[in-house]
Amino acid sequence: MREASCCSSSCSSNKGVYFSAAEDKEKQPGVYITADEWLQRREKAAVVLQQHARAWAAKREAQQRRRQRDMLQQQQQQQQQRKQWEAAVRKKKQQQRGGSPTTAADFSLLHAEVEAWRAEEENKIKLWLSAAASQQQQQQQQQQQQLQLLQQQGLPQQVLLSLQQQQQQQQQQQQISKQNPNKQKRDALLLLLQQETQLLQRIEGLKQQAEKQRKQQQQQQLLTKMTEPLIWVQSSGDTAAVYTPETEAACALHALYMQLCGGPLGAPQRLQVLAAAAAAVKQHNDPLAAEVAELLQREALLLQRGRSSNLLLAGLRQRIQSLFGLLLLRPSFNPQAERITAAAYLS
Repeated sequence: MREASCCSSSCSSNKGVYFSAAEDKEKQPGVYITADEWLQRREKAAVVLQQHARAWAAKREAQQRRRQRDMLQQQQQQQQQRKQWEAAVRKKKQQQRGGSPTTAADFSLLHAEVEAWRAEEENKIKLWLSAAASQQQQQQQQQQQQLQLLQQQGLPQQVLLSLQQQQQQQQQQQQISKQNPNKQKRDALLLLLQQETQLLQRIEGLKQQAEKQRKQQQQQQLLTKMTEPLIWVQSSGDTAAVYTPETEAACALHALYMQLCGGPLGAPQRLQVLAAAAAAVKQHNDPLAAEVAELLQREALLLQRGRSSNLLLAGLRQRIQSLFGLLLLRPSFNPQAERITAAAYLS
């Protein structure tokens, strides 16, 4: 019998002592287990626990590695997409520079591209000439080898003589063609020079066009700046827009200039604009103002005669616009010009 873990006592039923047997239970002893068997059971249970623990640790490690792999793939995909986007933006900028260059960097890039293209084409010409020369040498060697083989085979003398004559003729032609490579090279380089000259002329035309647009934008910015009111700072810290007679006159002249530069108008509307411009110009005694007044009168006469073709009047209107714009930048004609041009010069 195994000793109990705590002391206990029992008492049987006796006279004067009653114990209920309702909750009594009969138990049978189980199979006896030795200490070795019990240890084996514990070891098996420990192995099962270790299996489940290792499976859980392996699953967690696999999930972590899978998560790291997905994050790495996502980062690589984002980097690749960013590189593609940057390459597309770079290509688009290069195309814009090539199609409509505006800055000095754009034109320097175009000149560099033309120079790289010229060097590449020149290398192609050199390779083509060297390949043609080597091909001629190979053909000559093959013909000599064929003639030697025919001589060894013992062909008739007449056949050999005819073959030798043909070979001599071919050698003469090859000698003539050896003199031609220099001419071919000169012609190819001349054609390359013509193409390069055309490209440089086109770049120069784009440069002049960009310079013209830049001047027009600068002039337009100055004219727009003249129409802005004066900004005064009050004692309370607030600002107030103040319109002076000079700013109002500048606004009227700018509106007149925009009407002159506007889209196509009918003859009556155009005559009204020309009359207003002539009235504004005639108030000043200036050679430039006199020239503008003469041009305005000339266009008005053409319109009155019914010659309202845009092709006929395009050059005249362009000259009126440019001279009237220059007139707006003169302080004697537009008082705001002195303040704005001085501020632009200082900035």
